[in-house]
Amino acid sequence: MNTDTQKRTILCVDDEQDILDSLYDTFMDDYHVLATTHVNEAIQLFDTKDIALVISDQRMPEMVGSKFLAIINEKKPICKKILLTGYSDLDAAIEAINRGNIDKYFSKPWDSEELKDTVAQLLSTYSVDQLFSRMMKDGKGLKSCLDDEKSKKQLYINAMNALQWPICIVNSGLLIEFVNHAALLKLKYETPEGLLQTHLVDTLLTDISKTDFNARFVHHQKIESTTQWRFKTGDAAVIKSNVQLLFVDDNNGSQLCGFVMID
Repeated sequence: MNTDTQKRTILCVDDEQDILDSLYDTFMDDYHVLATTHVNEAIQLFDTKDIALVISDQRMPEMVGSKFLAIINEKKPICKKILLTGYSDLDAAIEAINRGNIDKYFSKPWDSEELKDTVAQLLSTYSVDQLFSRMMKDGKGLKSCLDDEKSKKQLYINAMNALQWPICIVNSGLLIEFVNHAALLKLKYETPEGLLQTHLVDTLLTDISKTDFNARFVHHQKIESTTQWRFKTGDAAVIKSNVQLLFVDDNNGSQLCGFVMID
């Protein structure tokens, strides 16, 4: 298990104590697990703890899980959210995914190993979302002072190049503005010159991946699936990685800012 995710806190919410006990036993060795049978208590815990992922049952007497997770999403959008449902609740789960309020759903009874793998994957993307949040916060601060302190721009670039994740920053027109060293290595480019100011989709995606990418981009959805990339050499390959798109709201509306590929 990744040492980063070992320190993460997850919150499990279900009105049935037996299910909570099962979830606690499943995750206690890898994460700090908080568990409660009451939605109101869960919200209080979420407001006072640094929680990275929430697992909630759908049918609970105080509030249905999809509504509870929508509240969590409003409070902390990067928090990962899993909904546990019965067969009759699948429509509610699908609607919650479409609204962007949950990341995954599992039908009862679920496979514990599959659930553990999904939690690990979601917490990996949570780390990337945190990274992007820090990047955007730091980047906005740097933007205001770059004219007078050019050295800070280089410090920012050096920090991006030191990261293990392949990172590509694009502008609102999907033109590539920056590619770090890890991304150049992954895409088989020796220098960024062949990528900068080129269109992300036209340059790096194969025809197979373009349709799915464009559809998700239009609906402002994060792309968390295996994607086929085009290399500088002209060949293409499926890289087993999640592609995290970051959208931020500014005065001009929601804009795409970049992505990270996670091995």
